[in-house]
Amino acid sequence: MSLYFDIAARCPNWEQYFEQFIERAVVDNHDVTVYWQSSSTDSDLTRELRQLIKSEKWSIQGELGSGISGGVFSMKKGRLFNKKTYALKVITDKVMFENERNALKELKNISYFPQLIQCKLGLRYHCIVMSQQLCDISMMMSLMKEKKFSIMTTTKVFRDCVQALWVMHEKGLLHRDVKPSNILISMDGRRVLLSDFSHSTKYLPGEHETFVSQFIGTPIYASMNVHYLYEPTRRDDLISLFYSAVEMLGLLPWACCRSYVEVIWQKQHKLNFLRALPLNYQEIYYYLLKVAQHHCPRYDYVISQLDAVIERHSSTADFSYDWQVEDALLEECGEEILKKMKKHRQIRKHRCFLCY
Repeated sequence: MSLYFDIAARCPNWEQYFEQFIERAVVDNHDVTVYWQSSSTDSDLTRELRQLIKSEKWSIQGELGSGISGGVFSMKKGRLFNKKTYALKVITDKVMFENERNALKELKNISYFPQLIQCKLGLRYHCIVMSQQLCDISMMMSLMKEKKFSIMTTTKVFRDCVQALWVMHEKGLLHRDVKPSNILISMDGRRVLLSDFSHSTKYLPGEHETFVSQFIGTPIYASMNVHYLYEPTRRDDLISLFYSAVEMLGLLPWACCRSYVEVIWQKQHKLNFLRALPLNYQEIYYYLLKVAQHHCPRYDYVISQLDAVIERHSSTADFSYDWQVEDALLEECGEEILKKMKKHRQIRKHRCFLCY
């Protein structure tokens, strides 16, 4: 799920978002949009959402994004003078809703993940309210004029996400759909968080190779193991994260491929991109390829390789992400996000001052 930034000012009429959302259905495992013809059933579904919004006293501000599992909206919740902004995720698939809810409950109060505020199980639509973030990595990358990040920013994001996956895996959870659009930037721009657990599941360790009946995840970022229908395990989350990091550097050859077959072919044959990566990245890649299906990866080894990259490229003690730099090279449409991030920092500083 992506685009966790507020566009309410551009379109204040929230009802039209729901009308469009109701009319849109996404076919599972394909990036295909199907438009329904209007019917009495559709109006019943619209009524279900409206009644839920009204009964919960949620104030919808605007649409944040949409994906295979549903849509995300910016909303306000709380009393008149104490309303807070959250992200409302509306999910149409009950299994995906349960995956998301269960994972967020398991990962509560951990800084690497969005925090669950509330969840509601409906007849057709299921809602999850969680902490809202600035935007996702994919969105921020598209706003950069060069459409990529520096080696320092990429490596720091890579490292933080390895730690997030380490926490998830220790709790017996697999993500199974790691990609840039599922990595969020916190409101103050200082942290990254792993999100969207609609494909997540409990990991069941085994001794023998296990397989699944259908592909799980996003083709561009999935490991070859997953393409071969091996059951996704901890190693595959890390390989997906590796491909995500390579894309952040602007070096992933198949990033724009639309054909599933072409993606697989390029992953097998277009490996020249590895030469352009730091040696430590190459070490990580070849190490992950050797990890057996049910073996536990050495997260500390991966982190140590990334630390070596950070140490080699670090010029000052104080690190700043590309989007935190005062003269950040953003497209014009990115200025709104930059202002929002700075405003949030000022609010936090003011609150800290009041505490003293």
